[in-house]
Amino acid sequence: MMRFMVFCDLENFRYSLKNCFQNHIDINFERFHLCLFNKIVQLLNIKVHNPQFVRAYLYTGEYTDAQIDQAKKHLNELPFQQKKAEAKIKDLETKLITAANTEKERIKRELQHERSNYFSPERVENLAMELEKAKLRQKAQAELFHSLGYVSFLELRTKPLKYSRKDLRFIQKGTDVQLAVDLVNFAHFNNYDCAIVCSGDLDLLESCRQIKSLGKTVILVSHKAQVSPIMIRESDYYLNLGNLTSDELKDMVVTN
Repeated sequence: MMRFMVFCDLENFRYSLKNCFQNHIDINFERFHLCLFNKIVQLLNIKVHNPQFVRAYLYTGEYTDAQIDQAKKHLNELPFQQKKAEAKIKDLETKLITAANTEKERIKRELQHERSNYFSPERVENLAMELEKAKLRQKAQAELFHSLGYVSFLELRTKPLKYSRKDLRFIQKGTDVQLAVDLVNFAHFNNYDCAIVCSGDLDLLESCRQIKSLGKTVILVSHKAQVSPIMIRESDYYLNLGNLTSDELKDMVVTN
């Protein structure tokens, strides 16, 4: 008997699917993990080994009130910070014209630093729009997470999204770490024989190597545009979603 578990980085997996479809698609969470398992069994022709599906784990970032409030606060602070930065840049530009040669390099470095911390009006406006989208996404996400609680053989693992003051956006942090930890821990507990990893993130390389050293099989699933060549080389089998037909993909993981 071969026992299979799916470990899916949702953001990475979505990007892989975006490379396969030009139009918008929604993942059918009620069946994608089981269909993916069946597709792997078919491609590897291993029915004789009595393959058994154990469980799937889905990893994703979660919008939280705390991070949204942090972004709101930063947005309110930006007008003052922008005016202060503009004044500093103008002052440095004036000093650069009359500065002695020995001072010019220092002033140039200061000027470069101030410019790198200045956000264009377009970026500030984008943050305001991103905040509005975040509120809608948080609501939709809450509904999705609630529905996932009723999906058989699927466990949700979430980490709060972080607001980056430097990038003016919400970013995913820690999901790949959680996935890597689960991969290794479950291997040590001998919970599976074969891991289907829906991600091409190079951060998972050492974890994949570790579970292989424990006698486990690693199957990588992604689009080639979303995977590191090293990860492909280190996996036991690589399924490039881009090699599947649209009908195969739609039947396996997505619904329009």
